[in-house]
Amino acid sequence: MARLVPSDRLLIETDSPDQLPGALRSALSVDRDCGPTPSADEGLLYNEPALLVLYCCQLSEALSVSVTDLAQQTTRNARHAYQLS
Repeated sequence: MARLVPSDRLLIETDSPDQLPGALRSALSVDRDCGPTPSADEGLLYNEPALLVLYCCQLSEALSVSVTDLAQQTTRNARHAYQLS
């Protein structure tokens, strides 16, 4: 689905504080670019904005783009969408 969104319209968000991803509720997840992410067993019980890095890593893999490029693009998009300087 994400591949259908034009790159200049793509945003990343967390649904914070709700909807903690299932992988974070059950076991320690390790991503090749982002490193380990804590599970609920280790104290992470809710979603938070700090998890944007994890979402960016997962989305970059799905889109076959670098994490850095995706982070820069989605930051530009958010600044434009919310009229931030």
